[in-house]
Amino acid sequence: MSETEQIAGLTATVQALKDEVHGLRQDLKDQRDNFVPAREFIAWKTGLDREIADLKTGLANERAERKAQRIPPAVYVTALIGVLSLAATVIIWLAERS
Repeated sequence: MSETEQIAGLTATVQALKDEVHGLRQDLKDQRDNFVPAREFIAWKTGLDREIADLKTGLANERAERKAQRIPPAVYVTALIGVLSLAATVIIWLAERS
């Protein structure tokens, strides 16, 4: 291999290395452009945590309201007993009249 060929080979290697360094620098620049600073990330995460807590609180309140609006089974049983008692009274009254 002649000296000219060696120089050409080294020149090509140096150029390839320069291209790779340029590509790596561009990658770092792209990463830096997309990087979210820690303070912004913490603020964003804190905001999301607050929203989640508010949604959980709202859901718990809604469940409590629905539960409070339900008619307890004891009310249904009492009403049924009242209707059956009234029906029995009417039947007895009709039986006595006949």
